[in-house]
Amino acid sequence: MEKVLVSGMICPDGTILYSRHRHDYKEHVDVITGEWMMIDGGTDYVKSSVNNVRAQYISLTTESPHVEIREHFGWGTYGKDGKEPLHEILLKDMETGHLEAVMRTQTHLAPVLVKLFESELNFRNS
Repeated sequence: MEKVLVSGMICPDGTILYSRHRHDYKEHVDVITGEWMMIDGGTDYVKSSVNNVRAQYISLTTESPHVEIREHFGWGTYGKDGKEPLHEILLKDMETGHLEAVMRTQTHLAPVLVKLFESELNFRNS
């Protein structure tokens, strides 16, 4: 069954807003148009602003090409030592050792995420 992995929008000024999970509300005032833009809903639903100048929507699922998913799928991390503030890193920017450590230590991962990380490792090895 197809599952949404990434929900976002690219604003006219190039700012990318990602809503990563349900009720993950993000907003931005576009510097080119002056319009307020928002997105919410993450992988459960999409709610967004309607503007005179439209944003470009990003909606990637488990059926999307991996080369596109890796450019937009984000993973939260506290850094190598676990002491940094929580920040997001894109799948394409995760070090291979980080990917392997997540797969080894995060035994609660949903199967869809395990498959995604395995696909990234295979992508790097090909």
